[in-house]
Amino acid sequence: MDEYFRINRQSSLLFIDLFPIILFTVLFQHAFPKEWEGEPMINIQFNLLSLGYCRLIVQDNGIEIKSEHGEDRDKHIGMTLVQILAEKQLNGTYSTENDSGVKVIVTIPLNKHKE
Repeated sequence: MDEYFRINRQSSLLFIDLFPIILFTVLFQHAFPKEWEGEPMINIQFNLLSLGYCRLIVQDNGIEIKSEHGEDRDKHIGMTLVQILAEKQLNGTYSTENDSGVKVIVTIPLNKHKE
């Protein structure tokens, strides 16, 4: 059982420290334009999943990724950085959804990463 939850120091620092900060910043900067009405909300969840995976979900209630304002939030350099690190460096997955705003889901294995 310990084998599944052994976290490499380098990958845990990237995932646990860097990803939420980048995603929060990108979502906060781009989710709520001046003409947006409502109370801004950004929710960050971190879950340990079975079989040695963890999942980070960052979700806002602002404009969608491809909004009527012409901005494609999924192409932001911060989102691209998280996607590349999650998929290429940490052997994980990255996805975005329009769900009354934007939901970013990153799943990585805790002990299987590229050296």
